[in-house]
Formats: sequence, structure tokens, C-alpha cells
Amino acid sequence: MVKRTPVPVWIGVILLAGIFLMGQDYSAQSNLCDPDPCEAIADAIPGSCMLIPGGVCQPDGFACGCAEGYTWQPATRTCVEQPPQAMAQIPAACFEMGDHIYQPVHNVCISAFEMDVYQVTNAEYAECVAAGVCTAPLYSYSNTRPSYYGNPAYDDFPVIWVNWHDATEYCAWAGKRLPTEAEWEYAARGGLDGKPYPWGDTITCDDGCYGRKDSSAACWNQCHNGVCDNDTHPVGNYAANGYGLYDMAGNVWEWVKDWYRHDYYQYCVDNEIVNDPPGPETGDYRVFRGGSWYSTAFWLGVAARGSGYVPGTRSPQIGFRCARGGAYGP
Repeated sequence: MVKRTPVPVWIGVILLAGIFLMGQDYSAQSNLCDPDPCEAIADAIPGSCMLIPGGVCQPDGFACGCAEGYTWQPATRTCVEQPPQAMAQIPAACFEMGDHIYQPVHNVCISAFEMDVYQVTNAEYAECVAAGVCTAPLYSYSNTRPSYYGNPAYDDFPVIWVNWHDATEYCAWAGKRLPTEAEWEYAARGGLDGKPYPWGDTITCDDGCYGRKDSSAACWNQCHNGVCDNDTHPVGNYAANGYGLYDMAGNVWEWVKDWYRHDYYQYCVDNEIVNDPPGPETGDYRVFRGGSWYSTAFWLGVAARGSGYVPGTRSPQIGFRCARGGAYGP
């Protein structure tokens, strides 16, 4: 009878590890990297960022990071693949733009286009900055947070302190553009005709992030989905409108393409401009829409127009989202 000598367990472990490591693309001086002093990615599996899905060795071979298309998630201590910003299909249709409070009501027809489902986030904007295309926000803090932009805890919050030029650059880098004012209002209505808000006739603190100016404001310290801050909230924290778009009222105002002209709606009526209004050819100020965490309910109306800011203005209340296709490409 032949007696078999079992292979020691530790030899089996080495063989398995060798097989795994042979299949890796190190593209660095070392396949085992020391932890990044900022993110400490390798803490999950000490000494080896190569064993973390989406983890890569930095060029010096001594620090870990996340591969392109991945972002670090502190909660799970992993690199998680981040898909591009989702876009909603906005169908072609005609609608009544404006109302009798903000501007004259007039018929407008919009070509089919796409709109970002969410406001552009800190993490998304940071990718453009890292690519050397976009300018970093003027400040890294928000209303109540000393550290906001660049802080992983707020990656999925809307970027702020960006001006109209910054927003335009980002959208172009992403292969998109800013929506026109008419496109924005049409999309914000979500298919509802004649309603003052993206969801209907009334507004409460559970509908959007607004009314957080001070202790006398409507939604001061009010919580929604566990977020109570008198500041920006995570994108998508409130219900979407009929087109699947989030935060079309509140959170941050959104830059749009158009120059501001106080009587432009009336100008469209007088000149029978119906199809895809392009906005004024020139002006001093750019339009922004949708209201913010600071605003009263009045400014969250789908027809409300923000104005009075030159294109170079940066504010803790203003962000943006992008559009694509339609009458103005790309």
C-alpha cells in the first residue's frame, strides 16, 4: 500500500497566488503597492492594491489608486466602476411656456433631445478638472461644510462655485452642451401642462431641497431620506419628474445656454418664434433656472427665471446639467 504525502497547505496557497498574479497587468515598477497615504486603498488587503477590483499601482509602483472609470468608495473600501451620467430621452412636442406670473404664456415646439438625469456632481466635474480641461471650482466649501468639493463624502452632491463658462466647458468635454432655456423648461415640466412645479400644483419640503436660507425658512432643518442639512443634498435624493429627471426644482440653480432678456418671452410672442427658441443673440447676463437650497418656493416654479449674474459669476447656489442632440446638437 502506497502512502501519499499531502502537499502542505501553504504550498497550495502560493501556487494559487502565483496563478492569479501571472494574469495581472502591472504596468508599474511593482505588483504589490504600499497604501496611498490619502485613501489607504490597500488597507482592505494590506500591501496589495492589485487584489482590489479596479485597483491599480501608481506609476511609481509604491502607491495604490483606482483605474480610470472607477472611483474610491470609502464605505466599502473598494474601487467601484462609475458609468457615465445617465441621460433621459425628452420627446419632441409643443407646450405652453411661461405663465402669467413670471412671463407671458406662449406656444413653443421643442425637438427631441436628451437631458442629464442628474445635476453634474462633484465627482463628475473633478474628472474634467483632472483631464486638464475644466477649471476647479472657485472654492472647495459649501454653505455648511468646510470641505465639500474634493471630499469623497460629497462626490454625489452637485458641483457649485462654477460659472457659465465652466459649465459650458464641462458639457463640451462630455460631448454635450448646455440646454436652451426653452428646452430646460420643457424638460422640467415632465410632460405636465400648466402645472407650476415639476410634479404638480403644490410643493412641500419632501418635494425638493429648498427653503433652507435661515431658521425662518420653510424647510430649515427638515430631513428627507436621512439628509437634514441646510445646504445642497445628494443628487436624486427627491422624486423624479415625469421624464425621469431629478432636482429640476431645488438643490442648485442650473445655468442654461441663453442670454437673459427680461421681455424675451413677449418678443417670441410678437415675432411668432415657436420652434426651438434659441434665446437672445446678445446680452449682459446669462439665465439660470430651477431654484436652490436657499430659495423660497416661489423660485422653484418651472417658469421662474434666475438672472442678474454675468457669465463669470460663481455661487454656492448655482450648478448645472447638460443636454445633447435636438435642434442645437451636438
